[in-house]
This record gives sequence, structure tokens and C-alpha cells, in this order.
Amino acid sequence: MSDRAADVIVVGAGIVGAACAEALSRDGIRVTVIDARAAGTSGATAAGMGHVVVMDDSEAQFALTRHSRDLWESVAGEMPPDVEYDRCGSLWVAADAEEMNEVRRKHAYYAQRGVATEILDERQLYDAEPNLRPGLAGGLRVPGEPRPSRRSANSARRTRPSAPATSLATSMSMCMGRTPRMEASSICTRSCTAWPFQTL
Repeated sequence: MSDRAADVIVVGAGIVGAACAEALSRDGIRVTVIDARAAGTSGATAAGMGHVVVMDDSEAQFALTRHSRDLWESVAGEMPPDVEYDRCGSLWVAADAEEMNEVRRKHAYYAQRGVATEILDERQLYDAEPNLRPGLAGGLRVPGEPRPSRRSANSARRTRPSAPATSLATSMSMCMGRTPRMEASSICTRSCTAWPFQTL
């Protein structure tokens, strides 16, 4: 039981809730996180593939997802040894000539914004990924995009609180601002020793 009041109560200890709590606590705000299960073990966080991909459906999406990738890269070398941080890259597959036109557009778009990509012809595509169905036209490889394992990401979040979850989560926590003070002294909490916030 804690007699310390929280400035903010975050409901949900998934990757977004944990990132919000970490960002708020980094700014000196007292945070209590409430979740029915252990952090990151249920819901969307547990079901996610965990591949950090730069997307280009809009300028805003590109900027946000690139920032997310850069945040992960900034802490990759500081994660615990048991964290699997696979820089496997991404492979966009084109089924036909029309989709190869989209591959060329995407390649040019990324290049203009400083993100390296490689156009693959049909042979290069199957060399890169031999288990694809036959008859594909080619693809686009984005080397180095990371895929931290779900277990590893949760481990990193527990042992290194400043590891970013996603830029979306960070942005959400900044948009939250300082919420009105909430008394949490009546809530039964247990301290999570590696996190700078309380969790229930």
C-alpha cells in the first residue's frame, strides 16, 4: 500500500500506457499505472508483431514512423543482453507491373527523405525471400528496419524505462499534458522497482 498521491493515473500497462507513464515520470510527474495483468502481456501490445516500419501513406505518417524508428535505434545499444533486436529490414512485394510502378514511386519518395531502399527485380526478390509464391514481379527492400521481439520489448521496458515504445505513444503522452491531481492513496499499489512509476 502506498500513501503517496499520484499526479496522473494511467489505465493500461501496454506499450502505449507504459510509454505515457515513462514520459510523464521523466518530467517529474508522479504516475500510477493500473492494469489487470503484468505489463505488456495482454491486449494489442502482446498481439503485435513488433516490426518498426517507416510508412508513407502521408507526410505526417512518414515523419511519425521514421521518428519512432529513430527512437528505437537511439536505445538499441543500451538494451539488456537478453533483448533480441533484429534489424531484419522490410520487404514490400509487388505482384505485377502496376505494383512495380508503386515500388519505384515508394523508392523515390523514401530517397528524397533520406531513407535508403533497394528495388528488387523478380530474381532478387526470390533470392531475398525464397518462400514467396511464384509469379511475383519484384519488390522494395528497406534494410535495417528493426523487429524487437515482444518479450524483449517488454523486458527492455521493465529494465530500461527510457526505452521508447513508439513515437505515437510519446506524442500521446506529450498531448496529455498535466492532468488534474488525482488522489491515489486509496488504491493498493505495488512498486515496480525498475520503473520510476507505480503500477497496480
